[in-house]
Amino acid sequence: MASTDTILLLIAAVIFLGFFGDILFKRRGIPQTLSLILLGLLLKAVGLVPQNALNFLVPVFSQLTLAMILFDLGMNLDLRQTLGQGASAIARSALYMFLSISMVFLIFHFYLGWGLYQSLLLGSIIGGETTLAVVPYLAQRLSRGDDGLVANLTAEAAFNSIVLIILFFVFLNGYLQSIPLDVGGLRTIALTFFAQLSVGVVAGVVAGIAWIRFSKLMKVTDYLYMATMGYVLAIYALVNDLGGSGILAVLALGVTFLNLGKLVSGYELPAGTGGYIGTLQDEIVFFLKTFFFVFLGLELTLQSFVDLETWMLAGTVMLVLLLSRFVSTYSIDYRKDRMTKRAIFFMIAQGLTPAVLATTLLDNNVAGSGEIVLIATLVIVLTNVVTAIGSYSLGRARADRGAAEVTGHR
Repeated sequence: MASTDTILLLIAAVIFLGFFGDILFKRRGIPQTLSLILLGLLLKAVGLVPQNALNFLVPVFSQLTLAMILFDLGMNLDLRQTLGQGASAIARSALYMFLSISMVFLIFHFYLGWGLYQSLLLGSIIGGETTLAVVPYLAQRLSRGDDGLVANLTAEAAFNSIVLIILFFVFLNGYLQSIPLDVGGLRTIALTFFAQLSVGVVAGVVAGIAWIRFSKLMKVTDYLYMATMGYVLAIYALVNDLGGSGILAVLALGVTFLNLGKLVSGYELPAGTGGYIGTLQDEIVFFLKTFFFVFLGLELTLQSFVDLETWMLAGTVMLVLLLSRFVSTYSIDYRKDRMTKRAIFFMIAQGLTPAVLATTLLDNNVAGSGEIVLIATLVIVLTNVVTAIGSYSLGRARADRGAAEVTGHR
């Protein structure tokens, strides 16, 4: 068992690694995901983190992170911007998810012999997610003032994360309740989903309106953003206990906070509070993301991480994702210029959402969850590498073209 001082030094090291990794990402476009996972692998190898502590911390972190992810997605889902810029983003994302989930399911179930639910769960975890933590930043670097491209990719990242989380929990609930995937079973799954959907969304909207009214009555903003975070967690837990969907409740809560004041006069959060909540939310997500990827590494072993067969499975998934991305990009965005299509194609980096969903399988003792976690981890690494290389090559190409244009005008 590590001493208290050693544990504090480890926490400090993880925070600094996340901090400097974030700087490196924003300046050079290199995501810090791999370094955090490798740190977790190293800590597991030397035995500094006891397994019983990990068994307690990961489920708590999973639920906390999931609640914060959905609230963050809601706070970033500007309905006017999404409706204005998001038509092609939603169409592209829907096609990308459909193709990738379908092909992953077909390959793993019919060719590799995985179970129905395991194949569907794997597909919903890594089938077409693009992470808000990476994609908009890199799109901003490549856009050269094209706000439409950034808004388009941001809308896509928010949309596909939401849909995949919902699909994942639909499949997970079906698996846990042993619902057969026949006509009757699908009807039961659909009815259960829509019941949870209605309770979750209504609860989230009502809770959002109530908190806005409460905030205005209090007429103070000191620490209100801290109370708001507590409110988010309370809504998530209470709606789950009432049989609704806590993830949809906190998503609807975030959407209400951001959009209600733009649609109905007098229902804005108190002046300055929205900015405080946004800043605090960014800090919380940074903290959770940094530690969660380390926890993800702690769930693996060095032997499993270098297993050739698992890398081949992850490579197969990568080929599926690249093919699906190519088809969805060049069919939906065929009118866009060549450089824009290339930029969209390379924005496939996955992040916190598949990591949290994969570890949720461990919490629920799903058969084959260890292998799914490992494949998802490798896919996260590979997609980030592809996005980093693609954005670097596109940045060089744009710089060379800009230099050629300047030379041509002289």
